[in-house]
Amino acid sequence: MPNKRLVADTLEADGQFCTLGVLGAKRGIEMSAIDAHCRETVSGAFRIAPAMAAEVVFENDECG
Repeated sequence: MPNKRLVADTLEADGQFCTLGVLGAKRGIEMSAIDAHCRETVSGAFRIAPAMAAEVVFENDECG
């Protein structure tokens, strides 16, 4: 991640990532089909609990 800035409301935008997007890029996860606003989809793609997915997204988007 050359520019150390997190984006909100999406996993990836123009080469910049949200918190989970950084992890997804590192793992090689295809993120274009993942709905960043659906905790079940995000949790399944990243193999984490839905509550954790929701909390990470909240912290990234609302508290960042």
